[in-house]
Amino acid sequence: MEIICAGFPKTCSKSCSNALRILGYKVADLSENIHFLSEVWYDYLKGHCSIHRVIEEYKKHGFEANQDVPGNVYWEELYHASPNAKVILTVRDSTEVWKNSFIPFLENVNKQFGNPGFWLYHRTIAMGWTSPNMNRANWTTHEVMKKGFFRNCDQDFFPAPWTVFTGEQMIKIMKPYWEAAVDQYESHNRRVQEIVPAERLLVWNPKDGWEPLCKFLGKPVPDKPIPHDNKTADKDFIKRYLLEGEPGVDAMNWTQYYIKKAMIKRRIGSCHRKCLELLPLEVDGEAVIESGTYSAAETTNAARKLENSALLDDRCSLQKHNGSMDSDWSRNEGEPLIGGGLVGRSQIHTLAVAG
Repeated sequence: MEIICAGFPKTCSKSCSNALRILGYKVADLSENIHFLSEVWYDYLKGHCSIHRVIEEYKKHGFEANQDVPGNVYWEELYHASPNAKVILTVRDSTEVWKNSFIPFLENVNKQFGNPGFWLYHRTIAMGWTSPNMNRANWTTHEVMKKGFFRNCDQDFFPAPWTVFTGEQMIKIMKPYWEAAVDQYESHNRRVQEIVPAERLLVWNPKDGWEPLCKFLGKPVPDKPIPHDNKTADKDFIKRYLLEGEPGVDAMNWTQYYIKKAMIKRRIGSCHRKCLELLPLEVDGEAVIESGTYSAAETTNAARKLENSALLDDRCSLQKHNGSMDSDWSRNEGEPLIGGGLVGRSQIHTLAVAG
């Protein structure tokens, strides 16, 4: 790593990222972490790869600096594996100022979808009805926040338990941990300053302007003000930055696919039950089709409908983009089609032609 950003959330980290971009650096912030680095960080937290592999992935995508979770929590590992890296620790005027930004931000996050939007959003996450990248990033964020921000937190919050129906309930449960996070903030900042020698460390409050940052990095001072992004009062920031960005759009496409898939599975299951009541269980003189499987006539009809449905187009597009398939779509040829199950694409072609 060339630059390691070790600041906690709500220490003007988004402003720092954009300032570094203005100076010509390619920064992996939250959106980039999800889209390009979610898999390697997931593997690292699972113990499946070393921090050197994580750094290789940053370099592979041309990133020169990290920002936000999980890199700001694992800054020390990145630092010890990067002998020439410089460290930027973003801070606020005081712990109290940081706390008064951090807690309202988390309250806004929990309120942003309203009710019952909060419950539906967290159920979508819990079921994994989002993109592979977002699924990995959600798990990583939850684990990292427990480790780095909320001391001894034994409460699941992302996704929220199914019994927590509103954002207000979640805020009430989590607020003691948020209040106590001031200890983590202060100990984190002390640790960075104890470990990193002065010549490789910049403790930077963006209110100090360009000069300290540019001097530290050996860059000319730009003729523009320091960016000021992700203000606590800006309730639409997450929507603009994440949900409408590439990771959010990708995740929404997957969510729509899973909803369509569930609806079609239910529809086929209903058709199958009706079929068993009305149609003889006989095909080409074969007296019996195994109980609980589709009749050939209904399967062929369902196959044709599926072949023409938007679901297949959506799934093929997503598969091409992400290179992944789930178990419902990777059954072997000749497997029995259990009632209510989803037909695999190769089986659809075979049945449609045969019909």
